[in-house]
Amino acid sequence: MVTTNATMPISTQLDELREEIRLHEHHYYSEDAAVISDVNFDKLVKELELLESLHPNLVTPNSPTQRVGGKTLDGFISVKHDKPMLSISNTYSEFELQQHNSRVCKGLILSDVTYLVQPKIDGVAVSLIYENGYLVKAITRGDGVSGDDVTQNIKTIKEVPLKLHSKFAPKYLDVRAEVFMYNSVFDAINIIRVKEGKSEFANPRNATSGSLKLLDPAKVSSRRLSLLVHSISKCEGDLNKSDNSICKQKTASCILGLLKLTGLPVVKELAIINNLSDSNLTSKLIRFWKEDNKTLGYNADGVVLKVNNLAQRQTLGCTSKSPKWVIAYKYEPTKATTKLLEIELNTGRTGVVTPRAILEPVLLDGTVVSHATLHNFSNIADMDIRVGDIVTIQKAGEIIPQVTSVDIDSRNGTQTIYDIGHERCKCGGHIVNNGIEVAYRCDNEHCLDKLKGLIEHFVRRDYMDIDGIGEKLIDSLVDSGLVTKLSDLYKLSVESLMTLDRMGERSAQKVISGLNKSKSQPYDRFLSALGIKGVGRTLSPILLKDHECISGLWDLSVTELSQIEGVGPIVAQSVYDFFKDEFNLSEWEEFAKLGLPFYKHSIEAVPMKGDTPLTGKIVVLTGKMENFTRKTATEAILENGGIVVSSIKKSIDYLVAGDKAGSKLTKAESLGVSVLTEDEFADMLTR
Repeated sequence: MVTTNATMPISTQLDELREEIRLHEHHYYSEDAAVISDVNFDKLVKELELLESLHPNLVTPNSPTQRVGGKTLDGFISVKHDKPMLSISNTYSEFELQQHNSRVCKGLILSDVTYLVQPKIDGVAVSLIYENGYLVKAITRGDGVSGDDVTQNIKTIKEVPLKLHSKFAPKYLDVRAEVFMYNSVFDAINIIRVKEGKSEFANPRNATSGSLKLLDPAKVSSRRLSLLVHSISKCEGDLNKSDNSICKQKTASCILGLLKLTGLPVVKELAIINNLSDSNLTSKLIRFWKEDNKTLGYNADGVVLKVNNLAQRQTLGCTSKSPKWVIAYKYEPTKATTKLLEIELNTGRTGVVTPRAILEPVLLDGTVVSHATLHNFSNIADMDIRVGDIVTIQKAGEIIPQVTSVDIDSRNGTQTIYDIGHERCKCGGHIVNNGIEVAYRCDNEHCLDKLKGLIEHFVRRDYMDIDGIGEKLIDSLVDSGLVTKLSDLYKLSVESLMTLDRMGERSAQKVISGLNKSKSQPYDRFLSALGIKGVGRTLSPILLKDHECISGLWDLSVTELSQIEGVGPIVAQSVYDFFKDEFNLSEWEEFAKLGLPFYKHSIEAVPMKGDTPLTGKIVVLTGKMENFTRKTATEAILENGGIVVSSIKKSIDYLVAGDKAGSKLTKAESLGVSVLTEDEFADMLTR
């Protein structure tokens, strides 16, 4: 029965009831100290649900009843981080840990520095953003610059407060956290999966990562994920509004104490030490932490040591990849021995051929491993790895299995030396080395494995994010001849896809929908997806900083590209070569006709006319016109089925030249490109 109070507005009753439930959730999930029974807690929740059902207009997005929405997500939106989520330098060596400490002390001109030590949770990094105390956004790390908006999925985690305690909540708060799965939860889920005839999850981290990618929050809720906050990224407003000033010094440990007061679940503090230079004590503590790890209830693959003083962190600063004031000491990974049966070759999108070990299956860290990386051919020679050897493997970064050593004493004469000189790529191309770099490459420009690698890169979540195109479908598309170049992806149809084995109409429609949706990606994402050597998600926005259109890069020299801050000579040459390649330019024209994102700001869609003199024509605009702005001229060309680019090439159909046309006009005339005056252009639009 609903508790009513005739003198109190219903909105106030709801607010007080929500606040009471939030408080009990915090006690139960974050403090492990319930103050009421489960029965009484359930009664409070049911009371809130009933009141909200009677007053649906008063339901708030951050009500405890809204943790699991009934609506399935259509997909994840990419969101840029307010501050980049940098990676952390790590080491397995106590000696390197001492070296790190020496660098820190030297940078601060101190003999000792105080460190905050926390467990390195083996989970998925996220950023939580609160505005005026309310959770408004949760973003995965992604590539460090942008990540996926997983707010609805994070809301299903009981430890996460949807509203912070108002007494301590600042105006804006961005905290960094780790999402993970307790080992007991992981074991229980795998038992259920086995009973349902499903495959078991390999480890808690994989299960966590997969759960966060689910599009149905109700399913995410059933995975019972957990979260712990480990640091603060940005705060606007006072984090300590109370009279109880527990933070007299600006230290990370004090900040964590204040975050805990807001209701956020905070990662366990293992220690605060100021004598890391004492190697004996450091070694003893590391051994202790490794044993203590077993009592956490979740997987921690090491410890994180952070300079505790925030002002000192500011002094030390960051590199482009990681802060200088933090290091992770990781425990030595588990190893296993097995037999190397064969060495196979894989060719990537840039033509680099890498060797991979085919192994007798062996259990490693809860996963059956039958393949491992051999890195490169120099590594095979340096380690004298032979087919038939007994080898030791471990997981690099806890994920990718790699061969780390060879048991030479176990050889019996049946092992064979691997000779790259006699090998060919799967396509039949020669495997060559230019004598400058370590890598060997396939010399066949039409290598199908290169194309497969390029497509796999292009469709990835971090790039064009095309749903429904995986490794097996890529193999089928290329092997069948449906896709012979990247632009062919956008010429696929439901009917052509359904000619492939095991491709039904629903799956085909999903692929086409994903391809169409990808055309709305930002233009810097499109550039990074093209597979230009050295150009990824971080560098592409830098390259395009001063260009409204990707084609603005076409006419830049290597020197001009090198002068862009953050672009080195090797990448500059790579970009220059890409845009000078005739095949790439022909692909570029195809992409333009197919509606891929070339511009920084997409121009509002206008209804296209039927066939016009500009249909399918590539046009460049230059100079100042009397009756057209650059935008209205561009819209007119698009409306008439044309394509607008910014650089003059032989393949351009028309240059529309206004007043003070300059060098583009000169170049167009030298290449024989048709030049239109403003009047001729206007006349063409009316035909």
